[in-house]
Amino acid sequence: MKRLLLSQILGLMLVSILTAPAPAAAAPAKRLVGKMKIAAWDARKEVFFEQVQVWRQGCDLVYRLHYRRAKGHPLKLRLLLELNAGPASTATDWILSSVAGKQTAEGKVATPGCWIKKARRLKKVNTEVMGVAPRRVSPDGRDFLGKVTFNRWGSSGDVYYRHIQIWRKGCAVHYQFLYKRHNASRRRLKLRLVLDAGTLQTDWVRSEKKGWREIVGYVETPGCWATNAKTLKTSGFESERY
Repeated sequence: MKRLLLSQILGLMLVSILTAPAPAAAAPAKRLVGKMKIAAWDARKEVFFEQVQVWRQGCDLVYRLHYRRAKGHPLKLRLLLELNAGPASTATDWILSSVAGKQTAEGKVATPGCWIKKARRLKKVNTEVMGVAPRRVSPDGRDFLGKVTFNRWGSSGDVYYRHIQIWRKGCAVHYQFLYKRHNASRRRLKLRLVLDAGTLQTDWVRSEKKGWREIVGYVETPGCWATNAKTLKTSGFESERY
């Protein structure tokens, strides 16, 4: 009887061992690939990108972005990462941001063929920001479409470019360009405005005076496409001696 009871107990113990769930496999180790300080605003000065860190975890590229916002209107932002392995550029998912202040975003991207295992260095980081700030209406009825701040000298060293800002009124795009000259040598300047609905170039404007100067004007848009414009995406300028 005792032998039978012992045999039954041992049988039950063996069954419980065989049917016990196997321990879960440990997650792959996360290894740092690179860290890069950006310390720069986007073109419209809505997002200040501080720093990016990138790891590899199994076949995933894992990232963490530190950034801050001056205002809290909804925007989408993402990173375009270039490593020493894999494609020329790897885009993260869009990050939704709708509050002001310091923020951190994290995520991961699967790498086809597990190319992340060959990555040893983060080479370059580009950023993208999408969204439209709440529109400001000026006293004369113009709709504000955006501002790009440069705060740098041009390649010639003759012109310090401060900012370009634009408005919409009817079929016209109005612009204001603030700049500085450290001498009075003859130069002429023109602007290139890239909006979400089209691109404009202004006429050449002569500049022959020293100190802070501004160029103010407007351009009528062919087919009145200005009525469909919502934001200034980017802007540029040219200057030359004449």
